[in-house]
Amino acid sequence: MLREFVYFNGKRTARINLPGGTVHYYFADHLGTLSEEASATGTIENDSDYYPYGGERVIKQNVANEHYKFGGKEWDSESGLDEFGARYYGSTIGRFMTPDWAAKPTDVPYAHYGNPQSLNLYSYVQNNPTTVGDPDGHQSPDMVLDNPEVGRIIDNAIGIVVGVATAAYVDSKGWIKDAVDGYGVGVGDDSMIGTDPVFDRNYFLSKNSNASNTNTQSGSATDKGPVKAKDAPGVSRRTGY
Repeated sequence: MLREFVYFNGKRTARINLPGGTVHYYFADHLGTLSEEASATGTIENDSDYYPYGGERVIKQNVANEHYKFGGKEWDSESGLDEFGARYYGSTIGRFMTPDWAAKPTDVPYAHYGNPQSLNLYSYVQNNPTTVGDPDGHQSPDMVLDNPEVGRIIDNAIGIVVGVATAAYVDSKGWIKDAVDGYGVGVGDDSMIGTDPVFDRNYFLSKNSNASNTNTQSGSATDKGPVKAKDAPGVSRRTGY
């Protein structure tokens, strides 16, 4: 064994040369591309800039045999290709060397037809290399959101969150109680049409002949108090306000 690697949160952060134990720290960009390499004392040992599709522009190189470069993938010094897992990528031409494939046979693997760039089986991250990276040679992170099953789950989750938030807001305003207690229109009373039954609730009740609800059982009458709008005779409940 000539070297070991240190990982943090799934990302390669340092290399330890063996048997001497010399440590070299990695500094990568937002896509995982190795931009700088520093010693344990903080001295910059390697420094490179990269073109969008992976071409390297070396600024400083004091440490040789560094094989993890563009996208954090292993670079093959013999072929000049980057090993992305499922396929080899050629940074000199900005495309994969073989067409994309899927475990389950399909005409265009990982395609989403809203973006024609995904129909090219050789393209790198749908020709959007400055925004997204390719984790495994198959698909870029933004493609995951276009998976129908994932999209369905996300839509359901958003619907639940919006529904709960809306219900909480409506309940805090007391609108639910008002809707249950006061929303209704007297069928035989045209003067109520077009008015807000919440604010005209007293007027509405006064226009109905039964001011109290009398229930006769076994010859006895029981007064149950004022009739709510939803229980008044000739009332149809409406909740479409």
